[in-house]
Amino acid sequence: MRNGFRHLLVARSTRVLSSMIAPALIGALLPACGGGNTAGTPTGPGDDAVKLTPYENFSSSSKLVIPPVMVAAEDDLTIDWSALSKDIQLHAVSPTDDINDVSLIRVKSSSPTDVAQWLNLGELDTNKVDLDFEFKNTSKVTSAKLSQFTQLGGATPVALDPAKDFKTDSGITYLMVLATGTQIGFGARMMTILAPDDSSHTDGVMVTNTSATLSYTATFHDSVPVAADTAPVIDWSGVTENGAGQEIGPHDVDSILLGFYKNKSVTDLQTGFLNLQEKTEATGGPTLSWHLEPKNTQRADLAGAMGRAQEAPFANFETGSDTGTWLLGMFCSGCQNPAPVIVTILEPK
Repeated sequence: MRNGFRHLLVARSTRVLSSMIAPALIGALLPACGGGNTAGTPTGPGDDAVKLTPYENFSSSSKLVIPPVMVAAEDDLTIDWSALSKDIQLHAVSPTDDINDVSLIRVKSSSPTDVAQWLNLGELDTNKVDLDFEFKNTSKVTSAKLSQFTQLGGATPVALDPAKDFKTDSGITYLMVLATGTQIGFGARMMTILAPDDSSHTDGVMVTNTSATLSYTATFHDSVPVAADTAPVIDWSGVTENGAGQEIGPHDVDSILLGFYKNKSVTDLQTGFLNLQEKTEATGGPTLSWHLEPKNTQRADLAGAMGRAQEAPFANFETGSDTGTWLLGMFCSGCQNPAPVIVTILEPK
């Protein structure tokens, strides 16, 4: 499966960006639901499962822009992220608490624009990576020098040598990724591209909320009718591509969000798409929400899904006099594009 920010591979391990965005990028860029009930695998060809079709999945497009920053070549630069308060999804980020890992990746490309596009399409793989250096922020600082980074891939850590590893090179683009968490390759929150130049005297880089920008458009299509007084089994085996038209593996979905967005229309949810999984209504999340974690299956029973904010286990779609929109989102924890792989609108009747 190719998914934006999913396949950035380096010598030591599979390094998945994102989330955005990755961090990839984007934590994942969207936090996993976590802690939910494990869905069983309802079976039976004659069951009453609600079967999703490709026409009921959303469609999407995205663009990642990372403007290069010209700096002094072969210099022990200071990388400073103290001014960072928003990630590439415009979600709040603490420079002390949320930036736990910073990577400098030497990408074999003369074009920063191509590197951003590879990230966006999930095409930055091991064949395009020359070297990868990492700074583990265990002390919650907000800056680091290049010489504090160590090379990944060897048994013994090797410090980055700016005179050797950060030279002007027409065939290399220097990508820097700031991430939440210590799991290699997950939780990217912001990115920047460094452009070493022999004529530059700039010896520091300030990472800001605009060091990288992500534009994202989502469109919902056919809604799925469901009986208002039920908690149905959902079967998504008929949906083989995500919103960007990329293949969904049979076991990719490992987290499901069911949300009710009070007084919100489908158009509202499209506009605030990157915030649909936020924890509070005030930040764009659902008024009521439940989650579950299917294991190696393409079917899940919504009955008994656990509330994310102390809601009772899910029983039906009845909301009394409240009006709004019901949404079902399916996520892949190993896919760092800042979007679910399946999203559909449920229409209780």
